Amino acid sequence: MGWVGVKIRVLALPTQVKGTPAPTLVYRAEAYDEEDQFREPKWTCPHRHDSAHAAHDCGLDWLHGEAGEVGQSEG
Repeated sequence: MGWVGVKIRVLALPTQVKGTPAPTLVYRAEAYDEEDQFREPKWTCPHRHDSAHAAHDCGLDWLHGEAGEVGQSEG
């Protein structure tokens, strides 16, 4: 898969926390191919984050790691 068209998105997921009346949000990153009309995830972060920024950084770290692996195998 080429990495040029891969985008990172952050999903906010409501989750119930014991002792609180309202759900709180947790965040998860996903990578998808922008050419895919359905935007099916190519990768999903295996854990949850407390902020959208942390989830986005997790997705970027994954993307940079994957791009590095592809570059090393081509070199």
